[in-house]
Amino acid sequence: MYQKQEYLLLNRLCQLKLFELLENNHAIIAGGAVRAVFAGEFISDYDVYFKTANDMYTFASQLESKEFVLAYATDVAQTYKKEDVRVQVIIMPELINPNPVEIINQFDYTVCMCAYDFDTKSFVFNENFLQHLARREMYYNINGKYPLASLFRLRKYMKKGYSISGSEIIKLGLS
Repeated sequence: MYQKQEYLLLNRLCQLKLFELLENNHAIIAGGAVRAVFAGEFISDYDVYFKTANDMYTFASQLESKEFVLAYATDVAQTYKKEDVRVQVIIMPELINPNPVEIINQFDYTVCMCAYDFDTKSFVFNENFLQHLARREMYYNINGKYPLASLFRLRKYMKKGYSISGSEIIKLGLS
């Protein structure tokens, strides 16, 4: 199931010569890139999560051999660039987890609660992901860790044509 979306996601990664690197380091691509392939949108960046810290460090060090350059780093992620492609290596210890479901359960909006696991070669979704994405409706996950960042991200999604109800805004505000 979801063969078209898997092809769209993985084909570009193969073109960038990243597929084997992601697979060998037990990576998980989650959030925006996966959402984009299901929404028929352009993938602007890849947020890469890992099951172990060792895999994360190995992947980051090997990215430079694929002509990616470290563009900037924060306490949350290291962003590498190659031409118009950005790869964000997520370095937050609480998001290094062997279970992709536990990773996406910390995301802010249900339309972002999606992942592709390179070990199982499968997608993982929040139970409401596809429905909310199809309706382009934003629902806030009260387990989201950074509500102020989520408020800022809301603007980005509204510019893309997503909507949010008043009760969801209140839920976000109370967080």
